[in-house]
Amino acid sequence: MALAIEGQIPAALDSALRHIEAHPRDAIVMSLPMGAFGLFAFSGMADHDQARVDLCGRYAQHYGEDWWYLTITAGR
Repeated sequence: MALAIEGQIPAALDSALRHIEAHPRDAIVMSLPMGAFGLFAFSGMADHDQARVDLCGRYAQHYGEDWWYLTITAGR
């Protein structure tokens, strides 16, 4: 979070993705790359929408019917 606040978005995104890999059920950190104002969108990557879809798909087995996960993936 500190990296994002300091404007180091690529480093913040990398750190968040590494954390999610180690702790896939950490919905707080998983939410950071998501959304129109998330780390993917502000990272400068052209395909940030697809990156969000891919991230959700990669960890779907860890969430099942979790309400938060279903909300974040609605419409994808």
